[in-house]
Amino acid sequence: MTIMTPATISRKQREIAAREQLMLDAARGILVEGGYLGLSMDRVAEATEYAKGTVYLHFASKEDLIAALTIETANIRASMFERAAAFDGLSRERMTAVGVADQLFVDLNPDHFRTEQICSMDSITEKVSAERLAAMHQAGDRCMAVMATIVKDAVAAGELKTSDAISPMQMVYGLWTMAVGHHTIRQQAADQTWLADVDLQAAVWANYHTLLDGCGWTPCLKDWDYDAVIQRINQDVFPDERAAQLNMTLTKQKPDSERDGAERDSSSDNAAAPATATGDRKYAT
Repeated sequence: MTIMTPATISRKQREIAAREQLMLDAARGILVEGGYLGLSMDRVAEATEYAKGTVYLHFASKEDLIAALTIETANIRASMFERAAAFDGLSRERMTAVGVADQLFVDLNPDHFRTEQICSMDSITEKVSAERLAAMHQAGDRCMAVMATIVKDAVAAGELKTSDAISPMQMVYGLWTMAVGHHTIRQQAADQTWLADVDLQAAVWANYHTLLDGCGWTPCLKDWDYDAVIQRINQDVFPDERAAQLNMTLTKQKPDSERDGAERDSSSDNAAAPATATGDRKYAT
């Protein structure tokens, strides 16, 4: 099978791909704004100024379009996970890099995470074409494969001992459910009074490390400076993403009247901002 790259695809294929991306971007915005019921092929056609029939040439149904959004999201996250896994460090440091990648992905792509939650509904996946559904599962599996490989590398290096109490994939599942639950609750934090005094980012990292310490994955938190590890990850693997995350945080902290100037001031702000945390919170990314 030939891998299509910008150098090998034709001009016509590039135009088709660009048109499809335009439709995906429009659909994501409509989905975030109006939810599943607010999305329609008519609205996508109107937003992109294409005929509805043209939209159907790309996507067999509204559900097929939503599945395509899920695939796009999963592939972007998986690419960041793969970069994280290549971090030059011990296996647990590499898994920490995956955690950093996941947080950066959600912070920089909040609409992607929201649409991903909508796309997970059974009523949608049941109506997706078999080809698109297979592609959706394949894209989602990429993230799990990255994490599973790191766990296996840890076992092979003697940094993690196998146990009857928890299998490598159960460990991956535990980390993944904590991450997804964390992001979901963060979206609702403003409405949850019991979270008012909880540093959510520090809390989820503490729970990650509690799981890994309990499984005997070395080096344990008490023996290692993971704040420094996160600093290296931000600097060596995700410098651009980290800078963008800091800019977003600084912009949100400014009064509305000052936000128009946030982009102009971002370069000087970044120079003074810490590389390990948003604010001074421990384990923040």
